[in-house]
Amino acid sequence: VATVCCKLFNIVQPDAVFFGQKDAQQCVVIEHLLRDLNMDMELVIVPTHREADGLAMSSRNQYLEKEERAKASLIFKALSAGKELVEEKQERSTQAVIDAISKVLASDASFQVQYVQVLHRSTLLALDKIEAGQEGLV
Repeated sequence: VATVCCKLFNIVQPDAVFFGQKDAQQCVVIEHLLRDLNMDMELVIVPTHREADGLAMSSRNQYLEKEERAKASLIFKALSAGKELVEEKQERSTQAVIDAISKVLASDASFQVQYVQVLHRSTLLALDKIEAGQEGLV
């Protein structure tokens, strides 16, 4: 991603580049790329637009079958449960957030979770605790 974007940015020389929030790790990589290589352009992270079932509007998602779509929308429900725990209930333990997300995902026995992790927004390193005002990624 970084190499392709860097080449494109050097050819086009844009004033601003726009990336979707749903690709959070990619946004972090591009943020570092622009900073580390002193590229004079603004990174604009645009919000994710969602369908009624919570699934992100995406050209890739239109190819999902009905069952796959239902399963995929469970991810948004699980992430929302984690977000609610942090934002509304002021939970700071990443393990509690991971457990809440995992519980929602486990509600579908056919859903196979490989891992759930809470990461620091800028470094992508695993967090043990979420500090007040700190942004994290799941």
